[in-house]
Amino acid sequence: MDRQRLIDKLTSFQTADSKYSVIKELGRGGNGVAFLCKDQTDKNAVAKVYIPPDSRDLDEKALERFENEIALTKKLTHPNIVPSLGSGLSTVGAYQLPFYVMPHAAGTLRKEIRTETIRLRSKGN
Repeated sequence: MDRQRLIDKLTSFQTADSKYSVIKELGRGGNGVAFLCKDQTDKNAVAKVYIPPDSRDLDEKALERFENEIALTKKLTHPNIVPSLGSGLSTVGAYQLPFYVMPHAAGTLRKEIRTETIRLRSKGN
């Protein structure tokens, strides 16, 4: 499998409620890629897609973790948790890639932690 080729071919995602067009890639992790998308009403959303690393076609444990992540985002409701807007499978050639869509958050936890760490360090000096 050529991971980059799969990523390049992902241009849209369809859930039961909406269709999302890919605007750009936001980032990559060990088992997935996040894309900034727009829905039919031009609202921003993020689609997170399971794409295994090039070294293997399928990592059953990573896929199971991703599917658990999808299930959890559908169930959890909390002001600090970005909810799921839907999920599905995207087909690229012979691959069925699971994904889920969430609202585009204004910030990231990483940025919040970094900002708070800098603030605390500057207070300590």
